[in-house]
Amino acid sequence: MHGFRVLHTFTASECALTVGQIANRADIDSCTAFHLVQTLVMLGYIERIPHSKQFRLTLKPLELGFHAIVQNPESFNFRGGIDNGPRDLNRCSLSELFENDRSHTERPDRTK
Repeated sequence: MHGFRVLHTFTASECALTVGQIANRADIDSCTAFHLVQTLVMLGYIERIPHSKQFRLTLKPLELGFHAIVQNPESFNFRGGIDNGPRDLNRCSLSELFENDRSHTERPDRTK
């Protein structure tokens, strides 16, 4: 449970944190925060920012979300054009799933 609390300390506005900041935001002691951060780094969920004492999320947490989407597509609302179930979800990228304003048919022709 504490590991998820560590992951939740990172936000869009505060995406780089020190172990002390993580401990404070997760309401855990610094020693526990240090060990959880090291474990999450080894697992690939967060990374140390080179030449600093700060850490940030990697893209690995997105994998968990993507797996949830593929396993439960009926629980999510997708933009038009990607609504044919898990088979289509497995063939598209995250950027295609959550592309903001372009429709599925407006993608650039990559064969040229």
